[in-house]
Amino acid sequence: MLTFYQDFNQINNHKIKCMRNLYLKILIVCLFAISANAQTTYYVKTDGTAGAAATSWSNASNNLQEVINAATAGDKIFVASGNLPAK
Repeated sequence: MLTFYQDFNQINNHKIKCMRNLYLKILIVCLFAISANAQTTYYVKTDGTAGAAATSWSNASNNLQEVINAATAGDKIFVASGNLPAK
């Protein structure tokens, strides 16, 4: 009888390790999927600051071309109304 319980515990421990590995793999895939879809929103307004991070209205840039150059696929660029000077 003692060997039955030892075998049972070994099987359970193996199942637990397999499930733990599966959950870990699922978590890694989910985190990768979330980070792969990360996008940045940039802000441009006439009274912004050139060279600014442009990640909010309070630190918006005034150089639309600079923001376009910094943006990557999937990013958003919000432009406030007004006349932006050509640069």
